[in-house]
Amino acid sequence: MAKPLVSVLMPVYNPHPLYFRQAVESILNQTLPDWELVIVEDPSLQSAAEILREFNDPRIRHLRNPKRTSFREQLNQGLAETRADLIARADGDDICEPDRLEKQVAFMHAHPEVTVLGTQLAIINGDGKLLGYCRYPCDHDSIVAALRLFNPIAHPSVMFRRKAALKAGGISVLSIIPMRTTTYGVGWQSKGLGLPICPKPWCVTAFTLKV
Repeated sequence: MAKPLVSVLMPVYNPHPLYFRQAVESILNQTLPDWELVIVEDPSLQSAAEILREFNDPRIRHLRNPKRTSFREQLNQGLAETRADLIARADGDDICEPDRLEKQVAFMHAHPEVTVLGTQLAIINGDGKLLGYCRYPCDHDSIVAALRLFNPIAHPSVMFRRKAALKAGGISVLSIIPMRTTTYGVGWQSKGLGLPICPKPWCVTAFTLKV
């Protein structure tokens, strides 16, 4: 099987029957067709397999763990299974714009010096109504300065180079109440790798806020 241009990494646990279906459909509807979707599922009351059978797409790889692990372990298990040089993150309730992968892959190919690429984030409710935006700094120096206060990389829309993630020892997760932060470029910077990070002022993913 040929290596895809990009691997989409999606950990799930008790996937919501509507939101998860919408998340997978948003990957299936991408304008760039050369992808694989790697879903890592911990034991759930309603397995993702029930929904994935509806799609029957060979680009979807569903890995089911026999016991509960952790978000970090799911991410790194999936990272080890990915085959593409570029990794896009999405969760089971994130909806990607149809041109998300096309835009991000094109940017990463045009800018080999960039290791981590983030974007702005649209926030929607369970009915798909736009509630607002999460806006992040858009240049490397501003991102580095923001690290003292928060994680300036929106994990639902991040894309990064697989080789860099493996070199840094994988993906780290900080548990911060009331939200969980995934430290992609952030953790890698702290390890002294000096990786260029470049969020763009696009909104390529909608994050579902349960309100």
